[in-house]
Amino acid sequence: MEEIKVDETLDCFGLICPVPVHLTAKKIKQFQVGQVLVVIADDPDSLQDIPAWCKSSGHKLLRFEPEGNIYKFYIRKEAEQNK
Repeated sequence: MEEIKVDETLDCFGLICPVPVHLTAKKIKQFQVGQVLVVIADDPDSLQDIPAWCKSSGHKLLRFEPEGNIYKFYIRKEAEQNK
């Protein structure tokens, strides 16, 4: 598996919908285009919410890694957003 350079990790462990998506959106706004954020969550709703947010916001979900009941989402900032 190709190694991804991670710029920062956002721990959303123990948080439930919609908090992980809101925190992800807030954090990614602080990033430069091309930087990678890893979001760690354990809320099953994040399995649909985070990929859907990536698609709607224009950012790239590079990888998804499930580890038991913990989910890691590798997200690359693709463009500046006005959202």
